[in-house]
Amino acid sequence: MKIISIGKNGEIMIHKKITTGFVIQNYDGKNCVGQEFIAGDQVDYEDVDGKPIDPPEKGNYQPFDMVQPDKEKEIDYYVIWIWKCIEPQLYGPYSTPEKQQIEIDRLKKEQGENDHTFFVMNVSKGSTVEF
Repeated sequence: MKIISIGKNGEIMIHKKITTGFVIQNYDGKNCVGQEFIAGDQVDYEDVDGKPIDPPEKGNYQPFDMVQPDKEKEIDYYVIWIWKCIEPQLYGPYSTPEKQQIEIDRLKKEQGENDHTFFVMNVSKGSTVEF
């Protein structure tokens, strides 16, 4: 995991936090149906070159959320594109965040970034989305 934090002298530090732990996976027959990460006590920090560094003084807690098997198939990804804060348009659903980002990039290129705002909306697959 790469995070940005503030160093001892106020500088921005880009570094990695490495947490040793365990992964527990649950199976229903031969298919993995769930998993969780149990963090251990060992935590190391490295700079971008992989050299050990002291822990930063300030940092945000980042939970160890793991994507569960088949979760990507249970989400619909949308883009809401708003022109001059007046006319929202809904694009999607897209099957992956990558396809959602491709649509955002296409809209930015086609319509420009001035006078437009976009939001992403990720909902449970099959949800009704209305404006």
